[in-house]
Amino acid sequence: MLFIVCICLALASTVAAQCCSDGCGATCGDTGAWCAESVDNCNQCGGKLCNQEQAERQPQQRHTSHRSTKRGIAIRHPSAAQLHALEAGLDWFYSWSKTSPQASSSLKFFPMVHGRSEVQQGLEGHAYAILGFNEPELESQSHMSPQEAAGLWHQVEAKAHTVQKLVSPAMCGDIGRGTAWMRSFLGACQGCRIDAIAIHSYYCDVADIQRLVDAYRGFGKPIWLTEFACAVQGRDVSMQGQIKFMKEVVPWLEQEGAIEKYAWFGYFKDQWSYPITSPNPDAGLAYGDGRLSELGQVYLSFASGRRLEVTEDLMLV
Repeated sequence: MLFIVCICLALASTVAAQCCSDGCGATCGDTGAWCAESVDNCNQCGGKLCNQEQAERQPQQRHTSHRSTKRGIAIRHPSAAQLHALEAGLDWFYSWSKTSPQASSSLKFFPMVHGRSEVQQGLEGHAYAILGFNEPELESQSHMSPQEAAGLWHQVEAKAHTVQKLVSPAMCGDIGRGTAWMRSFLGACQGCRIDAIAIHSYYCDVADIQRLVDAYRGFGKPIWLTEFACAVQGRDVSMQGQIKFMKEVVPWLEQEGAIEKYAWFGYFKDQWSYPITSPNPDAGLAYGDGRLSELGQVYLSFASGRRLEVTEDLMLV
């Protein structure tokens, strides 16, 4: 268990409220005077605006984490503080790259051969897994035909002779396009080593993710969901919307035997390079300084392999 106890610091007397990173109360971490000047400022700091009365009357809280060997995060350029904050509940991370400055962190780093340019480059990371090309069926990503990918795959295999899992190219959430590409790739890559199938999802309902997983069961390999978050135009993609979605889907991912690994797409709303919705989803798990977001606290709170009512993850001392 990980207990996070942060002391609420007093602001200058001219400031009427506190912007606290963990909600109002004795456990809130004060994010500073500028953040407390307005609700908008406080939101930018990832906090909740609280007055002194709220801070004084709320009891101390604690946060419980549960480590799962399935659970990971997809995050670009993570800080050491971010990974340290997540290590109590996660097992692995990747960053769409062949190397990471944080590859030696306590979380396993799985390198990715993102596209054709990385095929002949060296990799670093944990000996457990190498991830294949990223969304090759999309022009904005690695973009290659199934036949080209199959022709390059033997060079990817050569990098994987010491790893336990060589994971397929990762398919986008378009079921028709993704399954057609994967079927052609496997047909062109007879005898190739592929230990698991990677897929991505930005659906906002667990039924849609179940439908996506069902579409890939027929390939007869374990499934890695290496990107997922709620990102459908017109749906609630705020952090509260992400929390609701996460509470529905993560327990299912933990219980589902076909899912071997899964990784949340951990971007805050100002970090999306390829916007899917407007506004962008607010799906970040940890701030650069190592503070967990409310969503991050929820993600760490799910039990491994069985359903846990995460509404109980914040408990009174």
